[in-house]
Amino acid sequence: MAQTTRRRRKKKKKGRGKLIFLLVLLIGVSTWNYQRNAAIEEAKPRPYKAYADAELEQLRAAYESQAAALSGRYAQASSQRAGSREVKLVAEGVEQFQQVQRASRAVRDLGSQLSQEEASLRAIEEEQALRARLGGPVMTVLTRAFTY
Repeated sequence: MAQTTRRRRKKKKKGRGKLIFLLVLLIGVSTWNYQRNAAIEEAKPRPYKAYADAELEQLRAAYESQAAALSGRYAQASSQRAGSREVKLVAEGVEQFQQVQRASRAVRDLGSQLSQEEASLRAIEEEQALRARLGGPVMTVLTRAFTY
């Protein structure tokens, strides 16, 4: 009877040893994978990472309204073409050329501003999509630890 009890204890100790070894291995691999995934995520530029979710939503709404306003102004400005007329004097021709250049520059500037607003809006939307995909802090840790 005592010998049977000893055998059972040895089997339990062996089983516990294997279990502890597997747990240590799992923790080690998960830690390594977490650090690797965290480094990969840190390498990607995320200009809006420090903002809270509510602040991101406010920024997105502001950029959307700004982009809509600029889009309307850009469409209106680009549809208005500067007309050319026949000129008799060189000075009038130079003045007309300068007016056309100013109008073209204004349209290009509006287009540039619109592009910058849209790029910022896309970056905010990408940050929000990333946060939705990662979930909360617990899901972020689990995703980093168990995703290869």
